[in-house]
Amino acid sequence: MELKVSDATPGSKKPPLSLKGDVEFDASPQAIRFTLAADQLNLDRYLPPPEKAKAAAAGARPAATQPEQPIDLSALKGLNLKGDLKIDQLVASNVKLEKVHLGVKAAGGKVDAEPLTADLYQGKFTGAVNVNANTNRFALKADLPGVALGPLLKDALNHDMLEGKGNVALDVQTGGNTVSA
Repeated sequence: MELKVSDATPGSKKPPLSLKGDVEFDASPQAIRFTLAADQLNLDRYLPPPEKAKAAAAGARPAATQPEQPIDLSALKGLNLKGDLKIDQLVASNVKLEKVHLGVKAAGGKVDAEPLTADLYQGKFTGAVNVNANTNRFALKADLPGVALGPLLKDALNHDMLEGKGNVALDVQTGGNTVSA
């Protein structure tokens, strides 16, 4: 199967989004299985432009606080999904990644994104993301050895403050019914 989606305006030089692979939908039990590949994907094309930082007016009153809304992961409980996505070149929030590989499994209220790998800024990202809708638990593990920090920070934050290479390791676990919990 090959799917091409063009969101470009007439006369635009933007290439259409092109996905190749297989997608399978099962009705009983409901399930989605896929293996997809794309040459390039620029997620920034689909996001609204970033808002300019607004200067706070002198003497402005603080915003009224509203009760915190609970995190609702109920949609994940019925999700039955298994897939594999490979993207040769990906841009997200102006960060450039290559050889992106994302495997995803979802069943019984648990979503696991693993493997999660990419080459970026002379380093190699490997990681995993786990979400459990039954317990509202989230986990992120990531290793990024040998990344060129200057170009990464310049692209991600538009701030040129570091040079050199670095190693980044994350192991974050959290949970709760609200963001502040």
